[in-house]
Amino acid sequence: MVEVEIIGGAAFPKNSLTKAYANPEANKYTVEFKDGTVLVFPEQPYEREAEAKVTLEGRIDFYGFADAEIIDTPKNDVYRLLGCSNVLVKADDAIDSDWIQVTDRRLSTGEIQKSHNNRICLNKNDIYIGPNAENIEVELKDTDINV
Repeated sequence: MVEVEIIGGAAFPKNSLTKAYANPEANKYTVEFKDGTVLVFPEQPYEREAEAKVTLEGRIDFYGFADAEIIDTPKNDVYRLLGCSNVLVKADDAIDSDWIQVTDRRLSTGEIQKSHNNRICLNKNDIYIGPNAENIEVELKDTDINV
């Protein structure tokens, strides 16, 4: 069983983190995963059921986060955003091959939590997979998308 740590209203696998701290002036929390991925976010409301999970393959799944920022590593990363809103993914700072998927999710109440208003900044080698092409807006040299 994975030990879970609650930080800023969100659940994280304790064994996957290197550090976590609060920034009271900005009303935000910063979490750094062992792979180097950084997540910055405000207090998450309980009803969003925000959590992050790391798979055995190293993929990080972000469930229900709102108003967050994900900063990737210089290595090839795989991120899934499930039911996230107003999340910025900065995956364009390195020449690597990241894989980012955005989709909706089902909450414990049975309600569907939609992913919307997310911004994904990609480099030319990155791959984005979304629910449908209608939600994609390409900007800035065909590397950044709003979903």
